[in-house]
Amino acid sequence: MNLTKTISLSTLFLFSGASVSTAFAPSRTFQTGLHQGTTHNSARRTLIPHLPKSNLLSQNSSKLTPPRQKSTLKLNGVVSDFVNALENIPEGTDLVAGAFIIFCAVTPYFLGLFFPKKFDESFFMKTYGDKDEEGRAAENNWKKMYATLGLTLTSIQFYAFLGHISVEDALRHDYIAWTLFYIAASIKLSVENRRNLIAYNYVPSQLWHLVVACGLTPDLFFSPKKG
Repeated sequence: MNLTKTISLSTLFLFSGASVSTAFAPSRTFQTGLHQGTTHNSARRTLIPHLPKSNLLSQNSSKLTPPRQKSTLKLNGVVSDFVNALENIPEGTDLVAGAFIIFCAVTPYFLGLFFPKKFDESFFMKTYGDKDEEGRAAENNWKKMYATLGLTLTSIQFYAFLGHISVEDALRHDYIAWTLFYIAASIKLSVENRRNLIAYNYVPSQLWHLVVACGLTPDLFFSPKKG
């Protein structure tokens, strides 16, 4: 009797252990699915090229950069390139450009001495009235301004002769004097026009002085680097 109970109990324990092991053991379908998922991931990694982190960061930063900032960066690059180009201009270019502008500005006055009829009618156009005392005073102020300019230029050259400045610096100081003269001439004509002193040809006279002043002013702001 006891032997029969023992055999039956052992048989019961064997069946219960087999059922428990079967219940908690991983199924074939789960293992197959896991294996397939791993193979898909590995295949996906092989198909997608691996990009370096630096490229990914640059692409992300370029995507995140707003359009206005991009345009500002481009504008800054153009300005810096323009400044570098001005600094790399051959030495003495500013001196040649300033001399050319001044020669063009004063040559008509010089030729007017030899061809008075032609230049008095075409270039030295009438500005003030015939019997206007204030107009005559304004005309005399031009002579005073030219005399002051001549005195300034002579003083600069004499200063260079004494050895205090070089010939190049003396030329640049001359260009500053010429620029100030034409700026003062433009202001003079504008004030006289407001006071109704100018009777004829204000616009062409003012344009002439403004063109010369605008041509000389940029020449003062850049100086090529010495090699």
